[in-house]
Amino acid sequence: MSGFVDGLTEQLEQLNLQPVIRRLKQGMPVGELWQATMPAAVLLLDDVGRGERSSMESTGIFVAQGLLWDEEHSDNPLLARGSLVGALQVEHLAAQGHRRIGFLAPRAEHDQLFRRLRIEGAEAACLDLGLDRPRVESTDLTPEGVAAALRSWWGVAADDRVTAVCVYSDDYAFALLSAMRHLGISAPEDLAVIGADNIPLGPFADPPLTAIDHGQDVLVTHLAQVIVCGIHGDRPPATPPLHPTLIIRESA
Repeated sequence: MSGFVDGLTEQLEQLNLQPVIRRLKQGMPVGELWQATMPAAVLLLDDVGRGERSSMESTGIFVAQGLLWDEEHSDNPLLARGSLVGALQVEHLAAQGHRRIGFLAPRAEHDQLFRRLRIEGAEAACLDLGLDRPRVESTDLTPEGVAAALRSWWGVAADDRVTAVCVYSDDYAFALLSAMRHLGISAPEDLAVIGADNIPLGPFADPPLTAIDHGQDVLVTHLAQVIVCGIHGDRPPATPPLHPTLIIRESA
């Protein structure tokens, strides 16, 4: 998520816009925030409710429905890629012969939208391929938390251990590979690991990280253009094709 925010910030600044990023905790009054800042536009990355959106729009604020998944935007192609990431992870692992798959997910509240989408995609792919649902472990991004998740998959009989893990993000994948080294578990021989972001550090993981490239650069460029057009009252640009792709390296 941090890479997405950084990329969008850079795009908006190049367009002479000053972004202000806020993560809202559950129950936090959204109205107080936008009324205090009175921005030209608001990009929503979660649902704030129909009434709140209408209130913003009534004051002239352009509201971009960036990554919403609600009753009005259930076919949002920008969100669909979230499910595709999880599905592509499972499809690659299954093609390598893996039948028992885990999913390492974040516990943090602000990651829950993307977490849900990626797990749903992984579960759907498992169903299509005749596999059991992935064994999901949620944890904070700490050495202790990731190690505990790993032990939950491996502290069982050998014939019941997961043999591959879909990871929510490359940050978590790096942490998982580190925990595996401490426990003497090798990738991909003992446990295959596949990330989800294809960050620039991916090739420097040990072993180099297999991951999904989900076209983040294309997405942030599109959203920046949507915001600029909305502020100026112009027709929004067409949604670009977004095709997550598999980047195969040595970890899976």
